Amino acid sequence: NIALQNSNPKHEEKQLCHIHHNEITLKKLIIYDILIETINYGHSILNYLVEPSDNRLQYVF
Repeated sequence: NIALQNSNPKHEEKQLCHIHHNEITLKKLIIYDILIETINYGHSILNYLVEPSDNRLQYVF
């Protein structure tokens, strides 16, 4: 019984560490996902803004 009590807290600690690590990994993945989405969105906006002005320049000259 004493042996079980001694080995239990360490096991729980490991599980908590593991859960914490998974949370951090998940947060990182979410942040990377948001960054990639933002970059893609920004890129498409830039393309949209640049293309019409190129057309306008062609009409002007």
